[in-house]
Amino acid sequence: MRSLIVAVLGCLLVSCISCTSFRRLPEVAPGEPAVFVQVYDIETKEGSPNEWVHLYFSHNVSGYEGFVQEVAGKDGDILVEYFHGRRTSDHHWRSESDTWSVCIVYPATVEGIDATPSGWGHLPQNRTGSVVTNVGPEFNSKYQKNYETRGRVVKDARHLATTWTVSWTGGKASYEIQEGMELK
Repeated sequence: MRSLIVAVLGCLLVSCISCTSFRRLPEVAPGEPAVFVQVYDIETKEGSPNEWVHLYFSHNVSGYEGFVQEVAGKDGDILVEYFHGRRTSDHHWRSESDTWSVCIVYPATVEGIDATPSGWGHLPQNRTGSVVTNVGPEFNSKYQKNYETRGRVVKDARHLATTWTVSWTGGKASYEIQEGMELK
C-alpha cells in the first residue's frame, strides 16, 4: 500500500512539473479595459507562403466563460469561433498572399459547441445571427474533419469587443489593435 501511495504521489509530482512548461498567459488587471489582445510572436514556418501571427486574448468581465471571435476575410469568408477560458491563445495564417482579416473579440458563454480538448470550436453564428459562419471545408480543415460546427452563444458582451486586423503582403504579416488595449 505504501509503495502505491509513493507511486501515485510521484506521478502527481511529475504532472505538476510538466504543467510548468506551458506558456503563462497574461493576467488582466481589474479596472483596465475589458478585452485585451496581445500579439506575442510572428513566425515563419517552412512551406508556408505567409507568416503565422500568434496572440493572446484576456478579459476581466465576470460571468463569461470564454471568447467569441468573429473573423471576416478579404475573400468574403466569415468564421465565428469560440475559445474557452478568460485567458487563451490563438494563431492566424492564410494560404493566399496579399490578403487580410478583420477580427472582433469579446467575452461570451456558449452551449452545445463541438469543441476540441482545449475548448476551441466553430460556431454557426454569433448570438444575434448578424454574423454567420460561411467558411469552406479547407478552412481549419483538421477541425472540420473531426468536429461539427454547432452550438449557440447564450450570452455575450459584444459591446466591449476589441477589434484587430491582420494583413499579409508578400508573405509578411502586420497587425493593428484598433480598440481596447494591447498588453506590453
